[in-house]
Amino acid sequence: MRTRLNALSAVFLITLMVCSVTVPQFSNFEPKSDVLDEEPVFFEASARSTTTLLAAGSGQANEDGEHIAALPNGGWVVGMSEWTNSTLTYGTHTLAPTSPFNSGGFGEFYLAKMDDKGAWTGFISADHSAGAGGLSVMTDVALGMAGEIFVSGYFYGEISFGPPGPNSLISNLNSGYHFEGFIAKADPFGNWMWAKSFTTLVNGTGEFSRTTSLSVD
Repeated sequence: MRTRLNALSAVFLITLMVCSVTVPQFSNFEPKSDVLDEEPVFFEASARSTTTLLAAGSGQANEDGEHIAALPNGGWVVGMSEWTNSTLTYGTHTLAPTSPFNSGGFGEFYLAKMDDKGAWTGFISADHSAGAGGLSVMTDVALGMAGEIFVSGYFYGEISFGPPGPNSLISNLNSGYHFEGFIAKADPFGNWMWAKSFTTLVNGTGEFSRTTSLSVD
């Protein structure tokens, strides 16, 4: 009988030991809340807008700022691809068209400068009455690191960028009235430095060139 009791006691002790191992220890348990690592979200903003109405300007028709670029030291350059038959007034600055083709519904490009407080500071335009006169359409505006202003587009006729000279007058007088592309550069103050045009061999089959965009390294 004693042997049987001893055996039962041994089994009981072993059972207690096994239970003490398998029962979880809740006394040191601390619930962990789910923590989400939040990563910063970056939003990219473009310095160029497709079309913005120039509410501060006035003329006989609507003027749309189709090319907008931010100046490195504050402010903006706003360009209109083509405008016709309307004297513009932006703040205290006025600009009149010079192209002899305006009466036929063709126009010329211009740029307007604005400071970082939203005040107009002046116009940048080319002389479309030089020589035989010309018409133009601007397609893009880009800025250099020091604030230089580059424009691209296409034109017909003759256009003067600054004082007459070999680096300022572009000419395209082909008999088929085909457009040719051009690029021009102005300093940060809006003074033209040079202009270059493309030349397409016209043989009556309609060749032409158009500079549609540009970038500055």
